[in-house]
Amino acid sequence: MAEMPENYEVVEKLVAGEQAFVAWGWSDLKVTQDGVVKYKRVRIKSIGLAEMMERFSRQGPVPPRRTTLVKRDSAEGRSAGLTHDKLMIEEDFTDAKFKEDQRAFNMRVMYLIVLGGLAVDICDRNGNLVVKSNATRSATEIIDEDAAILALKDQEFSNDHIERLYADIRALTSSEQKRVDMD
Repeated sequence: MAEMPENYEVVEKLVAGEQAFVAWGWSDLKVTQDGVVKYKRVRIKSIGLAEMMERFSRQGPVPPRRTTLVKRDSAEGRSAGLTHDKLMIEEDFTDAKFKEDQRAFNMRVMYLIVLGGLAVDICDRNGNLVVKSNATRSATEIIDEDAAILALKDQEFSNDHIERLYADIRALTSSEQKRVDMD
C-alpha cells in the first residue's frame, strides 16, 4: 500500500447528502482594466461531471437522417457483407444546420458545467437569484438555466474566461475523482 499523506481522513460512515468528496478550489481570471492587468479569484467546487455529461448526451441535436436502399451487389453492399438488399439509415453529420445546432449545444453544456461548478450565488440584472451556490457541501441549484447563462454573459465573461473556469472545474473534479478512485 502507498504511503498515506499526513492530512488524510478515514471515512467510517457515509451519510446521504453530505457529499464528503466535494473538492474546493479557486479559478484565477485575468482581467485588464484601464491598461492594468488584474486577477479575479472565483471560488469553484467539484461537480458530478460524468452524471452531467450523461444527462446532456441525451439532449443533443440529432443530425438529419435519410433512408437509402443499399443493394447487395453494390460496392457498399459488398463491403458490408450484405446477402440481400437492405434499407439503411444514413445520418448527415456535415449538415450546416446540424453543425450550428451542435456548436450552440456544446457552448450551452460548457456554460451549465461552469454554473454547476461555481461556488458563488448568481443574480440576474434585476437582482433575482438564478443560481444558488450552496457554498456548503450540497449541490449547486441552477434555478433558471437560460437566465443563469444570460447572467454569466452579462458579466462580460470572455470565452477565454468561460473556458478557463470550465478547465479548472474539470481539473478539480477529475483530480478529486482520480484520488478517490486510486485509494
